[in-house]
Amino acid sequence: MLQLLLFSHFEHFDRTLTRMEHALAIVTDGSDEVTEQYLRHRGSVGDSTPRNVINDIVRFAVDAEVPQFYTKNRNQAFWYEMLAKEGLNIWLGKVADAWVEDAANVERAARHVQRQTTVTGAPMVRMFGFCRFKAVPAAESWYFLEDGPGVDDKQQTMVFIALEELGPHNGFPFPLSPGQDVCMDGNAAVWTPPTGGGLAICISVDL
Repeated sequence: MLQLLLFSHFEHFDRTLTRMEHALAIVTDGSDEVTEQYLRHRGSVGDSTPRNVINDIVRFAVDAEVPQFYTKNRNQAFWYEMLAKEGLNIWLGKVADAWVEDAANVERAARHVQRQTTVTGAPMVRMFGFCRFKAVPAAESWYFLEDGPGVDDKQQTMVFIALEELGPHNGFPFPLSPGQDVCMDGNAAVWTPPTGGGLAICISVDL
């Protein structure tokens, strides 16, 4: 069953980027913090979304727009912005439902966050959206997202499905090919690169 849980209240997605106060050195692509973070997440990478589905979504969303919430807060350092277009959530909802209905995906996510599911299937989908990672201009260092990548403060697992080649070159901390996804604890701190522009589907899962 399609879960039309839309990103309608953008004030919930104001996770800002903060430098880690006790960091004594600039954190870059080759820093130990970045390498350790990648090694910790590489077991949570999967590849269950067909490439033709990814291509269809990218073509449909080519003219997706930035909602007014973000344009009014353009100076705020969001890690990602949610883009919008009429009808886009139909496509995204189908992908989100398919992801949680694949038992292998859920098992992989549960292993990574070390939690057990309390619901199964489509009801696991809390929210979903089409996101573009936002650059932090003139930054020399990766930033520390202290509150985690989640859409709010509730316990959740975030799934990011790449819509193009992702990596530190365009705002994402891990290399992903189109259709690949990675699971992240929504409330666990994460280092994020200062670059931007990469596109992904993000899903908040009740896990």
